[in-house]
Amino acid sequence: MACIVETQSEKQIKEEPDCPSCRKFYKNKLFDDFCFKCFMINRPEKYQLVTEKTGIFDNIYNENELNSIIMKNTISNKHGLWRGIELILRHPIERENRLIALESIFDVLKRIANVSTTGLGLTAKQAGFLWDKFKPTGKFKFNTDWKIQHLFCGCVVDYWNLNSANNGSVGYCYYQSSKPYKNEKFKQPPLLLKFGKVNKYKKLSRKEFERMEFWLKSLPF
Repeated sequence: MACIVETQSEKQIKEEPDCPSCRKFYKNKLFDDFCFKCFMINRPEKYQLVTEKTGIFDNIYNENELNSIIMKNTISNKHGLWRGIELILRHPIERENRLIALESIFDVLKRIANVSTTGLGLTAKQAGFLWDKFKPTGKFKFNTDWKIQHLFCGCVVDYWNLNSANNGSVGYCYYQSSKPYKNEKFKQPPLLLKFGKVNKYKKLSRKEFERMEFWLKSLPF
């Protein structure tokens, strides 16, 4: 005989969003029978008390904290090594010199991974600058386009800022993810897992090793 008991989760899936303010999300008693967003808008003072009491945001970085992480762990645009990359790219890269330029940049990236006590990576914006110099223009495309996206996106510290428009759809697909939480280990880019100063002296986790190996196998050389 088929089970006719409807579970709470099944019931919730079938019900329409019931927030009385927006009708887009579900209400919660904790939020005075509003959804979280409408509770924040309609009960700002109580919202502050509830979030502080429950610690809802304790494990979430604010924008200033994220920007601090980015600045601390990425190469400055004024650093000599980044200027060296810009020097390599000062003129448009000819088709026959494409691989040579990429190998030269890769050598510099490995040196960047050894700057400071922990090693540095790139920002999503810097990786976008590099991709812009190598991405195909017009109808002509290279067979290694997707591999170049792997190369640059695998160096990015602020992976949550990657986007397909600036970094390429392949790079975005494989390396972009949501912002980190404070109670989680910060996800280092594959560049630092392989060449970073600190990681030369410690054992990588299985996931870190797999990410690093995948990146290495996806490089254009």
